[in-house]
Amino acid sequence: MILARGDVITTDALPAVVKGLAHEAPSHAPGSPGDLPGAVEKLEKELVFESLRIHGGNQSKAAKNLGISERNLRYRLKKWGVR
Repeated sequence: MILARGDVITTDALPAVVKGLAHEAPSHAPGSPGDLPGAVEKLEKELVFESLRIHGGNQSKAAKNLGISERNLRYRLKKWGVR
């Protein structure tokens, strides 16, 4: 919920974290087909690679940290062409 004075909600009423997202241009027009799957895959990659970085490339620990199986992690890496 956003609270604002007046009839129009401007970016001034948004939290700073949301304002930062508003400045990023989406790769697809909002609501267009492919918008959500692309965004989900981008976030998924960021989380997987960050977990691998934190755990020094240890796939077992990274998978456990992500709450997925090692097999699932290896499948994703293969899908993305990562060795």
